[in-house]
Amino acid sequence: MMGGIKSFIERLRTDVGTRCGCQVQSNEYDSSEYYVLRKLSTSGKGNFAYIRYIKKGKSRPDKCFEIQVRESYAIKAKVAHLADHHDKNGCHNEKARYWFVLEGHSQSYNKAVDALSKICQVR
Repeated sequence: MMGGIKSFIERLRTDVGTRCGCQVQSNEYDSSEYYVLRKLSTSGKGNFAYIRYIKKGKSRPDKCFEIQVRESYAIKAKVAHLADHHDKNGCHNEKARYWFVLEGHSQSYNKAVDALSKICQVR
């Protein structure tokens, strides 16, 4: 994994925050396998994306970062159609949309940053 998941999360957090104009925080979620992006605000809203690294995927591409978002957030931000995958039992047993960022693939990274920045803005 190029640079590791922590450096990917930090870069993603910074780029999403810069693009949407919001303060974005990243934290480990439940274990060091998952990370969460959280919008910092006074309204109490928070987590909007869950990220993990997939080394060998069954239904996911190999060597990619999987970004999971509740489908309702993606619909509200008008980016659901841009997702790489959807699942009716994803995020906390709710419908979810996924973006897969392939290692070293700037196009998939930029697509995810664009979608996440719009989702962060509507959170």
